Amino acid sequence: MATTPTPSSFSGTDNENPQNFLREVERYIHLNRIADEATKVIIFGTFISAGSQADIWWNALTTAQMASWATVKAAFTTQWPAIVVAAKSTLDYQRELLVLRLKEDDVGEHITVAGVSTWSHLHYHGRLLKLVQDAGVANALVFIHQVREALPRVIRNLTSPAPTTWTVFLDEIKNADINVIQDKARRKKEKKRQRKHRT
Repeated sequence: MATTPTPSSFSGTDNENPQNFLREVERYIHLNRIADEATKVIIFGTFISAGSQADIWWNALTTAQMASWATVKAAFTTQWPAIVVAAKSTLDYQRELLVLRLKEDDVGEHITVAGVSTWSHLHYHGRLLKLVQDAGVANALVFIHQVREALPRVIRNLTSPAPTTWTVFLDEIKNADINVIQDKARRKKEKKRQRKHRT
């Protein structure tokens, strides 16, 4: 049987994420099927680092605050509120969309993403698709032209000059024949090498 991961001790410092700590304790309690309220409170206390600011807070809690797991969690989140995430705006995603690039030298090459081998243009396609969704521009055709113009010529030439929708454009990138891509990329790189030797 797998051992339940033990939560890291919490000190209450600025470089700790209190919500992650609380979730780790919740996971530990759940996986160990601990139902008794008093036991939950006791277990929580064992994960507070001795002599820390969190320990000072813990020892100062009232009986009412330590009455149940729910009241302990409430006191904890009052002392250490959740960190507010600065969510990206639609404009931020649109900027990312317009600066996203598929490197010329990567065209037709295998790359490894999260331990998985894939083609560079397919990885680019996945990132572009996600950004189109996040940027909320699925119906904004004006961005397609700008994105298409920034593509390496090998890939750009395998797409329609004026795609009618993002779906059409993205499918053209995704479904491009890898043999054609590799052949064109190889020729382009060879020409580049020849020009370099002449200079």
